[in-house]
Amino acid sequence: MTRLIVSVLAIVVSTANGQAVPEADNGRLTSADSSLLSATLDSLRTAIGAAGASAAVVFPDGRIWRGASGEAWSGQPALRQTAFDIGSITKPFTAALILRLAQEGRLGIDDPVSKWIPDFSAPGVSIRHLLAQTSGIPDYAANPSFLPAIRGRIMSPWPPEENLQFVLPQRFRPDSVWSYSNTNYVLLGLVAKKAGSASYSAVLRRLVLEPLALRGTFVAGEDSIVAARAHSHVDINGDGKADDLSALVPDPAMTRGAGGAGAIVATAIDVAMFARAYFTGTLVSDSLHQAATRWRDRGDNRLYGFGTIAWPVGADTLLGHMGNTAGQSAGVWHSKASGITAVILSNVHGVPMSAAVQRLLAEAGKVHSAR
Repeated sequence: MTRLIVSVLAIVVSTANGQAVPEADNGRLTSADSSLLSATLDSLRTAIGAAGASAAVVFPDGRIWRGASGEAWSGQPALRQTAFDIGSITKPFTAALILRLAQEGRLGIDDPVSKWIPDFSAPGVSIRHLLAQTSGIPDYAANPSFLPAIRGRIMSPWPPEENLQFVLPQRFRPDSVWSYSNTNYVLLGLVAKKAGSASYSAVLRRLVLEPLALRGTFVAGEDSIVAARAHSHVDINGDGKADDLSALVPDPAMTRGAGGAGAIVATAIDVAMFARAYFTGTLVSDSLHQAATRWRDRGDNRLYGFGTIAWPVGADTLLGHMGNTAGQSAGVWHSKASGITAVILSNVHGVPMSAAVQRLLAEAGKVHSAR
């Protein structure tokens, strides 16, 4: 994605080193606990080189911490209510939406993809295969023709359906190999739209966002984003400084066109509350949650379910997902052992967020165990 941006844009914006703003939402975190998490966020933001970041921690006893650090854009501090592009953390939202539609009887997870998208060739592929990333369908962005095409229309309409023309033939038989592909979740977003008889955003709002009272979550390209949205930052001209991409392209086509694979913009607390509900199985029926957690080996010491990464760490297992999009990086982990959920959203390009979120989770664990 950086190569695309570098070839199109050039601007330099300096950033400030604002400190995190700690908040204890329900008054049950001590000031020392809140300050510990605030300092951790400051340290992590600096370490990953982000202009700004927002974070949230949800404890199993109902306590919530929210914090923000640095700048959302030049001169504007990041706030706890600032929304960030969450990239592929959209995938668990989409997986949850599909399962909610299945629970309503609007689709079956073993339906063939051809039932819902008859014009797309996917022999033997079911909705279950899309959810588990075992369809064998390649990622549309891996087609060399994709970047030049979207570059030419970076600020123009680019609905998710347009990505499908860049999908190359299936590489392997469905369910034979695990292979991550954004195409799977773009297709799931289109299935949700058809099965729900409304836009992806409208169906998501009805079945996922409203039941969880998530008011800071939006779908780029479909919703009016009323929350303040952090600007994306990328080193466009290779001078080692992060440039403000959003100053030139407020909502690039590659984000809007990602649909069910990566178009969500959300606040940290919304991501945390959703993740807690989905990863613990409270959002869908027991049988569907069991289907979602039939893990497939990714080949990197981690497992994958329906829009969920499972990472065995000692006696614990972390459940979550990471997200990267043009100029923003995000991550969420839920600890099965402690019951704590932690989220960090940032406006820095291409940073693996797994370790940063794990660190915040560990510090939150200290707060929880000391109670």
